Amino acid sequence: IDAVRNLSANLVRSLRKPAIKDVATIVHGAGIGALDLAACAQAIVEGAVLGAYRFQRHKAATLRDDDKHELVSLTIVEHDATRVSTIEAAVARGRSLADATNTARDLANEPSNHLTPTMLADRARAIAAAANLEIEVLEREDMESKGMGSLLSVAKGSAQPPKLIRISYKGRGGEGYDVALVGKGITFDTGGISIKPAANMDAMKADMTGAAS
Repeated sequence: IDAVRNLSANLVRSLRKPAIKDVATIVHGAGIGALDLAACAQAIVEGAVLGAYRFQRHKAATLRDDDKHELVSLTIVEHDATRVSTIEAAVARGRSLADATNTARDLANEPSNHLTPTMLADRARAIAAAANLEIEVLEREDMESKGMGSLLSVAKGSAQPPKLIRISYKGRGGEGYDVALVGKGITFDTGGISIKPAANMDAMKADMTGAAS
């Protein structure tokens, strides 16, 4: 399945330079490869969406013409009508997962002056609203009242106010397990690396990828 996903990603990237906008494919791997149909269809979509990803929001004015080409559509073709509904469901799942990954990539790639804690909280509110998720954003006063000294002490290193974002999804009823995912959300790590040489300093904007995920 990983090979199918990688093939799809490499295909999309290879089509960029010749400026091919539309492409069709079979569900590679699900024929003589004997791999699961749904898994292969999902992998093709994931690979295509992830492989097509580029973060160019701040480069638009300087891009060469051959860097502006993007794939517009990927069509999966299937001759057996009984397999279409399975493929469609897999495509929807693959697109959802890949789009979510690219959303996290967008957040991680934003420079810290374009993604402060306040801006990250705003993005989280928009994402939560679109998916009908419950969201709570704690402000500095809220954290002080809860005795969250560790987080607040880190926040003293910035002029930007801290935020703590909690998103809740209740997708099941009845018995089951509750799962909590905790992700680090420092939008720019000015810690230990700041007292070292400047190499890789730009990568410190990625110290919030846990929260982005």
